[in-house]
Amino acid sequence: MVHTYAARLGGAEVDEISIINTKVVGKKDILVRSKVVNTNLKPIRADWRLRQRDGTYRIFDLSVEGISMALTLRQEFGAILRKQGGVDNLIDFLKKRNA
Repeated sequence: MVHTYAARLGGAEVDEISIINTKVVGKKDILVRSKVVNTNLKPIRADWRLRQRDGTYRIFDLSVEGISMALTLRQEFGAILRKQGGVDNLIDFLKKRNA
């Protein structure tokens, strides 16, 4: 998961992840603050937001240096829907991007 998000956020190789702390946020979420280290770059802060689903905790958002991946994608998808209209166009866009 870390490598997938790292690649999306600039292609950085991840050498080490250090957990700084964790805390319960609201009634359902856990926030994990971490530091991502790459020997060639300065360390970056990454906050993972987890929620339990079907007995397993799953990451549902990642913020890197304060920028939320979920919010960024929501805004991007909204812009595509407004410009191109229709969920089918959004799905086509995602398929092309994934290829």
